[in-house]
Amino acid sequence: MTTANAIFFVGLIILAVGLMVGAYHFRKPALSLGAVAGWLLIALFGFTQSAITWDIYYGLGWFSIGLAIVSALEALGIREKPESMVEKDDLDEYIEEQEEYDKKDSRFRRAIMPARARRRRLVRSKKAEKKASDDFANTGRIG
Repeated sequence: MTTANAIFFVGLIILAVGLMVGAYHFRKPALSLGAVAGWLLIALFGFTQSAITWDIYYGLGWFSIGLAIVSALEALGIREKPESMVEKDDLDEYIEEQEEYDKKDSRFRRAIMPARARRRRLVRSKKAEKKASDDFANTGRIG
């Protein structure tokens, strides 16, 4: 292997590692998929530079194929998950925090907000709930 080939090989490795680290740090799956392409290029280059079956370049080719698989799995792991995939425990903790805040905040609201405004707000919320349930009964769609 010539010096130019060795520098090219090391440059490809640095590029692929940089893309993997960048994907993990910035939470961007596209960078991870770029790393997959980089690792596959390294594997191709390693296999073409291999003189015998089990020399260092052949081993690096197989190692880079393994890292390409890891990078592809990383792309799946760092993607943003929709709300339907959020764990139930996280949602329960959030609801509990909101309930605690509402309990603390309710004393403050009672002291400041007049009773008439509280009643008005309660009636409005009940009307909105009734309208939402009527809409669901008529259309079968929520929202």
